[in-house]
Amino acid sequence: MALEFTKLCQVQLCDPGEAAIFSCACEMKLQGLSATWLKDNKPIGDEVADRVKIVAKENVFTLSFDKAQAGDKGTYACRVTNANGEATTCSAQLEVHTLSAAERKEREASNLPVFMVKLKNAELIKDSTSSLMVHVKGNPNPDVKFMKDGAELKEDGRVIVNRDGGPNGSYEIIVKKVAAGDAGSYSVVASNSAGKEESVGTVTVKDSKDVFALLKGHERKVAAGEEPTFTWFKSGQEFDPQDRFKVLFKDEEDTLALVFQHINPEDAGLYTCVASTSAGKVSCSAELSVEGGVQQLLKAPEKPKILTPLGDTDTSAGGSAMLEFKMRGYPRPNIKWTKDGQLVGTDDRHKFVYPDPESVALIISKVAGEDVGTYKVTLSNDLGETSTEGKLALSGAPQFTEKIEDQKTGIDAPWKIAAKVSGEPELTWYLNGVPAVMDTRVKCVKLTPETFELQFAKTTADDNGNWAVIAKNAHGEMSQFFSFAALMMPKFEEKLKDAEANEGKQLVLKAKINCMPAPAVTWWKGDTDVTKSSSFKITKDPNGFDTLIISSASRASAGEFTIKATNEMGTTSSKCTIKVNTKPSCDDLDDMEAFEGDLHTISIPCDGSPQPVIKWTKDGGDLNFKDGHFTQTQTGGVYNLAIKDIKPEDAGTYQAEFTNRAGEKKLEAALNVHSLEELAIPKCMTDLKDKKVQKAGKTFFTMKIRGEPIQRSHGT
Repeated sequence: MALEFTKLCQVQLCDPGEAAIFSCACEMKLQGLSATWLKDNKPIGDEVADRVKIVAKENVFTLSFDKAQAGDKGTYACRVTNANGEATTCSAQLEVHTLSAAERKEREASNLPVFMVKLKNAELIKDSTSSLMVHVKGNPNPDVKFMKDGAELKEDGRVIVNRDGGPNGSYEIIVKKVAAGDAGSYSVVASNSAGKEESVGTVTVKDSKDVFALLKGHERKVAAGEEPTFTWFKSGQEFDPQDRFKVLFKDEEDTLALVFQHINPEDAGLYTCVASTSAGKVSCSAELSVEGGVQQLLKAPEKPKILTPLGDTDTSAGGSAMLEFKMRGYPRPNIKWTKDGQLVGTDDRHKFVYPDPESVALIISKVAGEDVGTYKVTLSNDLGETSTEGKLALSGAPQFTEKIEDQKTGIDAPWKIAAKVSGEPELTWYLNGVPAVMDTRVKCVKLTPETFELQFAKTTADDNGNWAVIAKNAHGEMSQFFSFAALMMPKFEEKLKDAEANEGKQLVLKAKINCMPAPAVTWWKGDTDVTKSSSFKITKDPNGFDTLIISSASRASAGEFTIKATNEMGTTSSKCTIKVNTKPSCDDLDDMEAFEGDLHTISIPCDGSPQPVIKWTKDGGDLNFKDGHFTQTQTGGVYNLAIKDIKPEDAGTYQAEFTNRAGEKKLEAALNVHSLEELAIPKCMTDLKDKKVQKAGKTFFTMKIRGEPIQRSHGT
């Protein structure tokens, strides 16, 4: 299998004191790999040996700085070699900002393109994978072009410009399988509307044999008789391995070994050994992981047990306090301290002491009001958990004997908040950091020397917020904090109203809701939730109205609409009916044929909302319905005009005009009246109409024929 990187080193950009990590990896199936790291194609010097960590774990190789310095910037290369002597190399730049805070602020504030990180002259190793980095700022974000030897850089599968960090100003030129032709002058041109800036760097290519030949003969000799000193680190912290481990050193093999006995899960971590002589320092690291197994115990396990619980303690302000308990358990329990639910740690005033294997104490110096509260200790090991509590109070100072919980009630209702406090103090109440106004609606009443009530005759939304009460006497003061929420069920200040609109016009439904807290609002059409329907636009206008907008009303828009408002106090709703007016709609009339003496009826189905009104005319003039010759009727949506005992003078053009609030529709057709003598010749009263029919299907043609005697028709 070819020796190739599955993960390449990435460019690192950091400020002084920040961490920087280079990491690369090869295929997991490859065995016997070793890695050599270089800086600027030279062995890494002693000046960084005690600050850099080099780790090889399986087929992953890492070089890291916990706190990078300005002098660490440069090009770092990792050369990986397998057992057959095959090698591959990748490299990336480390850039450590050296600008002052003022310089950086000035550059970042400039609109002109400014290179925060410029191209650097670089010496690349032939056949390696390398990268060059720039970081540019500007307003607006500059357009960036990459050039080589005066021509635009040609990107292909081997030479790539990584623009993923472009929105933040970071760009990276990645060159895979570096060749001699990659040498030259590289430039980056950044431009925006404020101007243009260019950064230039020269790249040279060096054969890997020349580079790594430098390592030969570069070793330093230890003075005769000088013994190295060894310093051990675990996860970055110096430790003495003799406490739990054995350290073996074999002179004949120059081998140093750290022997682990009775491994615990806590032993997992990154171990580093730094060897120091007058010639310099060298370090190596390895990571220890501890997987599940059986731990040999020296005595019978025992779950945590409280022998002497925490007791209540009081002290004076500025004094010291000790909270102590006794315990037992094996393995030794983990100990967790909290105060009023918050974790307690060590600092200048808080110290943990362990007088004997069973005793544990927390010592607090310079006790202040903020230290007062309930302390809890939780003990745990693999067999179980137990806890004990104790209270710390200030002597003589006011002490709240009961916690004031967060308050919640209905709006416009009477309410009382009890405060029980010792020390006969004076109480001051605060709302959102400002002393609360006491009046006939809100007042503080002292019921007993240690019981107070904040009484609301009638709560309002103005009472909502974060409250505090401070109890103060000559010995000190104490405070409590709580929230207050006066809530109300949603109430409609303005309900929905029935609405009517012509088809195609905009229709707006709106309602105004008052409640606390603000409700969740949904809209319904019939039994269907349309809150998220694309057919409607649902908004809240600047005047506080919840609105539903129908951009173009249609027949489908008509119906019952409901708005529902819900909060934790309940749900209320408002309904309305929408009516959509639609224009009269009907088919055109065909010309008609009739004979003298016939009873002829003109029938027109017509739809519309509201129901259309019809007006019949003939040749533009009104019809006389008084003598019964003309009769008009309506059945459902069908409008009829009957002509009794037709005469030749009834021939002409008949008009029907339908109207309603939405519009009108006009129809007309000619009526031809024939004499009875014409019946001697068959007469087609209706024409055949075109039809569409599927192949092999069946259809019928219908027509009306008159004649005396009755005629037979023949189809062709």
